[in-house]
Amino acid sequence: MIELTNIIIQNFLFFFLFFLPCTFVIKKFIYNNYVFDIFENVSFNILLYLNFLLLLSYFDIGITKSLKIFIVLFLLYSLINLINLRLYEIKKSLLRLEIVFLFITSLIIFFDIAFNLTFSWDTEKFWFEKVLNFSNGNSVENLVNISRSHYPYFFDMIWAFFWKFSLINNEYSGRLFFGFMYLISLSLLLNLLNLKRLIKFMFILLIILSTYNYREYFSGNKEIIVFSLISMSLYFLLKIKEKNEQNKNFNIEIVFFLLSSNLLIWTKQEGFIYLLNLIFSLVFFINIKMNKKIIIILSCCLFYLVKIFIYNYYNFNLDLKSCCYYDFTINGIINKISFERFFLIVFFIFFVILKNPIFIVGLFFGVLGVISKKFLFKNFYLYSLIVTNFISVVIIFIMTDADLEYMLKTGVERLIFMFVPVLILMIVQYYNFFNKNLIKN
Repeated sequence: MIELTNIIIQNFLFFFLFFLPCTFVIKKFIYNNYVFDIFENVSFNILLYLNFLLLLSYFDIGITKSLKIFIVLFLLYSLINLINLRLYEIKKSLLRLEIVFLFITSLIIFFDIAFNLTFSWDTEKFWFEKVLNFSNGNSVENLVNISRSHYPYFFDMIWAFFWKFSLINNEYSGRLFFGFMYLISLSLLLNLLNLKRLIKFMFILLIILSTYNYREYFSGNKEIIVFSLISMSLYFLLKIKEKNEQNKNFNIEIVFFLLSSNLLIWTKQEGFIYLLNLIFSLVFFINIKMNKKIIIILSCCLFYLVKIFIYNYYNFNLDLKSCCYYDFTINGIINKISFERFFLIVFFIFFVILKNPIFIVGLFFGVLGVISKKFLFKNFYLYSLIVTNFISVVIIFIMTDADLEYMLKTGVERLIFMFVPVLILMIVQYYNFFNKNLIKN
């Protein structure tokens, strides 16, 4: 009973931490005329706090000091907003049906995570050791003594941080945050649907039932946070596109996109590959001013250079060679490229698609959308993302020097899951586009 009460309190802590309106901060420092909806508000707070935690990790001050600094920052941030907001604005933001829906849904997810306490194989062998490094007060520098230092450490640090930022003396309290972020990112993306609120909530629950899998994604694997960050990145990418079409200022959306991009670089190696695909689609298939494209590209390059600097500073392994990739000679690459290997990869990808209803529906609507030239032109960036992401998956597996079939069996489903948000957005865009045209007719 005590543990259940603590989980409920933990849920309240997340809501108190991330749901405070950030209207003043935006209007004062970024964009005076921006109007937030509740999901954008929470997403902004999540991205802001996580980027601040990442910044603290550069200085290697430890989880305990980071937690103290984080609390001071949060209290200061809250005080500034509360002073500059009227009471009715706070009530209007917090006393809404969306809050009730998110609170109850997140609580159900939390209970499931708390009930299922098993780790995945990768988590048990590699990731949890890094989590313990941080939770026990050890430094970032100490990761050099732990296996797989070439893997980004930010996921493990977040896990350890929210483990400490709770009343629950158990590691799963850190993983509750991943469930919360997963719910918020899905809600942010699906809030784009032009539906009544109750129907929209039902649709969100349907997508959760189609994508939630404790064993694969909440047992300590990093794919869930990449999924969440890609969902947020896609949302802001769409907003950049739409605001440009309406000739409105969209600097704030670029800030959001860059905040999520920075975290993708530090969460998982494949996250950086998917980020490159997002930037590719933005540069070539979204019509915005060249100076804004240059700002986005240079900012992401700067983020990656910072990562390289931190890795060199702490003497982490930057070599691409690992247990699964070690032969990058021309002959080695040529020998790995064959029809048999390509066919095996495509077969496994096809099998994963058949298992995932989101992929089936998303690809089906994508094919139907090709019939309409207007829809195709308007959403060509999504088609580009689908193609480039699938190509990336093929390249990742065809370049491996490990047993290909074993790698596919253990990794292809999780790798594809990370860009499921692209298919979700395809479904959303298809419904909105054809529903709008149907109403007009």
